[in-house]
Amino acid sequence: KKTYDRMGLTEETTDILGIKVPSLTIPVGPGRNLAIIVEAAAINYRVKKMGYNAAADLVARVFPGGNSAK
Repeated sequence: KKTYDRMGLTEETTDILGIKVPSLTIPVGPGRNLAIIVEAAAINYRVKKMGYNAAADLVARVFPGGNSAK
Protein backbone atom coordinates (compact mmCIF):
# COMPACT_ATOMS: atom_id res chain seq x y z
CA LYS A 1 0.00 0.00 0.00
CA LYS A 2 1.28 3.47 -0.87
CA THR A 3 2.07 6.01 1.79
CA TYR A 4 1.25 9.66 1.27
CA ASP A 5 2.50 12.83 2.94
CA ARG A 6 -0.87 14.06 4.13
CA MET A 7 0.53 17.05 6.03
CA GLY A 8 2.39 18.62 3.13
CA LEU A 9 5.64 19.10 5.00
CA THR A 10 7.79 17.74 2.18
CA GLU A 11 7.94 19.29 -1.26
CA GLU A 12 7.96 16.97 -4.28
CA THR A 13 9.04 17.99 -7.75
CA THR A 14 8.74 16.42 -11.18
CA ASP A 15 11.34 17.00 -13.87
CA ILE A 16 9.72 18.23 -17.11
CA LEU A 17 12.11 19.08 -19.95
CA GLY A 18 14.90 19.77 -17.46
CA ILE A 19 12.79 22.07 -15.28
CA LYS A 20 11.75 21.03 -11.79
CA VAL A 21 8.00 21.58 -11.42
CA PRO A 22 6.28 21.26 -8.03
CA SER A 23 4.00 18.23 -7.89
CA LEU A 24 1.41 17.02 -5.43
CA THR A 25 -0.02 13.52 -5.07
CA ILE A 26 -3.59 13.59 -3.80
CA PRO A 27 -5.36 10.28 -3.13
CA VAL A 28 -8.99 10.79 -4.17
CA GLY A 29 -11.89 8.41 -3.79
CA PRO A 30 -14.82 8.15 -6.15
CA GLY A 31 -17.51 10.78 -5.81
CA ARG A 32 -15.22 13.51 -4.47
CA ASN A 33 -15.37 17.07 -5.77
CA LEU A 34 -12.05 17.41 -7.60
CA ALA A 35 -12.56 21.10 -8.37
CA ILE A 36 -12.58 21.99 -4.67
CA ILE A 37 -9.60 19.73 -3.92
CA VAL A 38 -7.50 21.21 -6.74
CA GLU A 39 -8.52 24.75 -5.75
CA ALA A 40 -7.43 24.14 -2.14
CA ALA A 41 -4.10 22.70 -3.33
CA ALA A 42 -3.53 25.71 -5.61
CA ILE A 43 -4.30 28.18 -2.83
CA ASN A 44 -1.98 26.30 -0.46
CA TYR A 45 0.81 26.42 -3.07
CA ARG A 46 0.30 30.15 -3.62
CA VAL A 47 0.34 30.89 0.11
CA LYS A 48 3.53 28.81 0.50
CA LYS A 49 5.20 30.86 -2.24
CA MET A 50 4.24 34.01 -0.31
CA GLY A 51 6.07 32.67 2.76
CA TYR A 52 3.41 31.06 4.95
CA ASN A 53 3.47 27.29 5.44
CA ALA A 54 0.17 26.21 7.00
CA ALA A 55 1.31 22.62 7.59
CA ALA A 56 4.44 23.70 9.48
CA ASP A 57 2.36 26.17 11.51
CA LEU A 58 -0.13 23.43 12.43
CA VAL A 59 2.65 21.06 13.53
CA ALA A 60 4.22 23.86 15.60
CA ARG A 61 0.88 24.52 17.31
CA VAL A 62 0.06 20.87 17.99
CA PHE A 63 3.59 19.95 19.10
CA PRO A 64 4.99 23.16 20.68
CA GLY A 65 8.19 21.46 21.89
CA GLY A 66 9.04 20.30 18.38
CA ASN A 67 8.40 16.64 19.16
CA SER A 68 6.05 15.24 16.55
CA ALA A 69 4.66 11.74 17.04
CA LYS A 70 5.36 9.45 14.12
